[in-house]
Amino acid sequence: MKIVFRNFQSPGDIIVMTGAIRDLKNQYPAYEIRMDTTCGEIWEGNPYVSHFNVAEADAVYKLGYEDIHKSGKSGRHFSSAFHLTIEERLGVRLIQSEIWPSIFLSDAEKKRLVDTKYWIINAGYKKDFPLKSWGASKYQKVVDALRGTVQFVQVGEASPDHVHTPLTGVINMIGKTTLREYLRLAYHSVGSLGPVSMHMHASAAFRRPAVVVAGGREPFRWEAYPNQRYVCTNGFLSCCAADGCWKNRLPAEDGRTNIRQADSVCVNTIGAEARCLQLITPEKIVDEILGYYNGDVI
Repeated sequence: MKIVFRNFQSPGDIIVMTGAIRDLKNQYPAYEIRMDTTCGEIWEGNPYVSHFNVAEADAVYKLGYEDIHKSGKSGRHFSSAFHLTIEERLGVRLIQSEIWPSIFLSDAEKKRLVDTKYWIINAGYKKDFPLKSWGASKYQKVVDALRGTVQFVQVGEASPDHVHTPLTGVINMIGKTTLREYLRLAYHSVGSLGPVSMHMHASAAFRRPAVVVAGGREPFRWEAYPNQRYVCTNGFLSCCAADGCWKNRLPAEDGRTNIRQADSVCVNTIGAEARCLQLITPEKIVDEILGYYNGDVI
């Protein structure tokens, strides 16, 4: 049976999805699976997918993660949501083999782009999710504090929809990589630092450490991977005591775009910052990174 799964969301979402496709193909090899998604480069070299014409498909399904609406009570991880959706769409039992995404690089892609040991740093944000921004100045303090110990490579998309302030003391690769080149950077990195974003999912695919400056927007149990340090403030504040707040914007953004909804605006700020992120200090993030060195992972 030939099936097509569609999803046109962010690259991080697509990376997470790869684990469910791996498990579906391994458990039901008779399915031929074609992916019709954004960021098609993520599927390059993937042995679990086929490349037939969509018109040849026996069925086409939207593959989303509706389980996110139950995440406050279920305790399930983001990756499990795709398994549940596939079960519902196909009427099969799909067992999750592991939490990790599955990304494949060719032998040629396994050659290094940066000839030194480095951590990836994403110090920016997308304009439709400004609440994820910890602030470039705080990331700069982390870079300065770790100078001589950690070399950072700064990444980010150079487009009108993204904000990436160049940092000093880093190797600046903002807007200088394709998605496949970014995956190569993740593969060869020591680890990555940034908000809840693609970097953490790419690092998870290659079992790399990551320090995630999360705040209270998304809950630990939904996003975190076992080998990563997910720095959250869930439980500290009434707005994210039992779950993430799932807001997108700061009050200063109110009214600046016609896609804004009133319930997407943060209600717990100090000045122009979300309180949940203000509780996370640069010193805390430095300690989290150094923890990998004080242990025996690096």
